Amino acid sequence: MSTLLMRRPTGRAGVAVAVLALALTACGGGADDPVTGSPASTPSASSEASPEPSASENGKDLAAPSGSSTASPEAADGEFVPASSEGPAQNVPVPEMPTAATEQTQEGLEAALEYWWEAERYLKLTGDPDPLRAISTEDCALCEELIKNWPAIYRADGWADIGETEMEVAFSSLDNNNLGGRAILMVSEAPGEVYRPDGSRVESASGDGSKDVGWGAGARYSGGQWQIEDMSVQ
Repeated sequence: MSTLLMRRPTGRAGVAVAVLALALTACGGGADDPVTGSPASTPSASSEASPEPSASENGKDLAAPSGSSTASPEAADGEFVPASSEGPAQNVPVPEMPTAATEQTQEGLEAALEYWWEAERYLKLTGDPDPLRAISTEDCALCEELIKNWPAIYRADGWADIGETEMEVAFSSLDNNNLGGRAILMVSEAPGEVYRPDGSRVESASGDGSKDVGWGAGARYSGGQWQIEDMSVQ
């Protein structure tokens, strides 16, 4: 059977944060097999999930097209269609990295942080990890989990409906001669729904969202831009 495992960390106030990592393991069976999973209380629990083989192991590119083979409402050429139980989002606009994220300043750091969250939502809506990969370092554990796990959902013809995230920088500072930066963020995530190929909702992998959850972020300036090297719930 095919099993979807979700690891959903909980903030200090007990409010569940919408899906942070979703790993898929395949052990045969059809698309109609049950999908199960259980939320965990900390982000580190996601490392216990058994991820799908990497691109180098199975010969598949991690990037996934914006959509799946599942039927969904027709859209005019280029018209954005939000995700629903009928199918994945279509023609999702690709977030563009702001010019400010290339500036070695505190404002540049904050612009990169805002873009990271835009790229994170884009990944969940499409399965395409490229924008998030471009703003993250390989040392970022959460970034790598997202980049590894979410494309697997779309390769399995599943999809997600994720609302917009509101992010406010509560504090930020530069260090190491402006080559590094830290920030405290207040993040509110909209409810998220994850669907099987038949359009049924994966209860254990869907979340109620969160309100004003504290996140800590670390970044470094490299290659002419800021890159996120740490992102975690406080």
